[in-house]
Amino acid sequence: MSKKTLNLEPIPYRIGMVVGGVIVVTILLLSAVRLIGDSIAVSSAVPEVTEFAKTMSPGNPKPYFSSSSRLEQSFKNEDLQSAISDARIAISYSPGDFSGWLALGRLLERAGDLEGAEKALRRASELAPSFAAVQWSLGNLLLRKDKTEEAFKLIRSAAESDTKYAGPAASIAWDIHEGDMSKVKSSIGESGPVKTALAVYLSKQKRYSEALDIWKALSKQERTITYLKEGKSIVTNLAAGKKFITAVRVAADLRPAGALIPKVGQVTNGGFESPLEPERPEFFQWKIVQGRIPAIGIAVDEKRSGAKSLAVFFEGVMGKEFRTVSQTVALKGGRRYSLRVHYKSSLKTDATVEWQVADTGGAGLLSQTDPIENNTDWTTTQTTFSVPTESDGVVVRLARSDCQRLRCPIFGKVWFDDIELVVAEEEAREESE
Repeated sequence: MSKKTLNLEPIPYRIGMVVGGVIVVTILLLSAVRLIGDSIAVSSAVPEVTEFAKTMSPGNPKPYFSSSSRLEQSFKNEDLQSAISDARIAISYSPGDFSGWLALGRLLERAGDLEGAEKALRRASELAPSFAAVQWSLGNLLLRKDKTEEAFKLIRSAAESDTKYAGPAASIAWDIHEGDMSKVKSSIGESGPVKTALAVYLSKQKRYSEALDIWKALSKQERTITYLKEGKSIVTNLAAGKKFITAVRVAADLRPAGALIPKVGQVTNGGFESPLEPERPEFFQWKIVQGRIPAIGIAVDEKRSGAKSLAVFFEGVMGKEFRTVSQTVALKGGRRYSLRVHYKSSLKTDATVEWQVADTGGAGLLSQTDPIENNTDWTTTQTTFSVPTESDGVVVRLARSDCQRLRCPIFGKVWFDDIELVVAEEEAREESE
């Protein structure tokens, strides 16, 4: 007969196992509660929910950070004071977190406590000396306290490490030094992001010559790749100032090798061989107004030359429904040009569809072609116009003239190709002589 032996663990061991299990479960529960509190605090914009999150996980700074951030959005002074209070509590739970000191510094500055704000931001700087947001906030505060030299060291460092601060840094330096370029460069440096931001800022201020001097000093790679977006902003600012000839030259410089390049005196993509960009066309490219009527697109079944043309399909278009196609072209003021448009059509209309040339300088409509007629073969329409002396650009556009009737529908199709601007014959003869 075999014997069975019961191997009983000592009672202290079993008690220890139970206690250990309770501790583990408690830690897991507390962690879960803290995570739930974190989640509620971060995701909720409801004050009562945020307050509940504070009670769920005592000692957790996140609900207080969340509450402070929410209250900061308010314009009420009592909410600002509550935001400051919450930020202080959050810092007491996590004194080594620079973001808390940064938030407190900004709040105190907004409340007018510049001394308290400086102390908080300097503490943030001690914890995160290389963080751009800290440098930027402390630098701007020090400017308000007339500590200009130290302030610009921080602003310069922030702009050099994070490009989003480059533009504001250029603006601040320009205002503080009242346009003294040498002082501006000395205070914010001449790193690529800073120089580029300064060029954009100056172009917006219509200081075109200074802006272009800075822009042209950048390398080709910087202009066409690294700071391409900023280059397009300069083109936009030049165009807004009616400096179209300069703008088209900067725009051409931005284009990579082999790309379609805009030129002075030429319609860009007049043969429609390159794709259209209906959503965000670049300046000096075809712009098509958003809408559905008439339908506009590239056609490959009909073309005068090359492989494509512009197709416009009408289905009873009324006056207000007409989508225009237009392009700004840089031209020399005081000269005469001819606009030539080749087309093929099958239109039935009581209205007039034509190509127009309008001045960009405020002189209004300069000229228009004869109305588009029903032509089964490719034909040419043209008009001659003079560019006002003070202008250096025109807008070429497909338009519909006013109809005298109550209803003026248009039916049919029309294809356009090889749209071009040429110097008028009399001007050409004078130049040759």
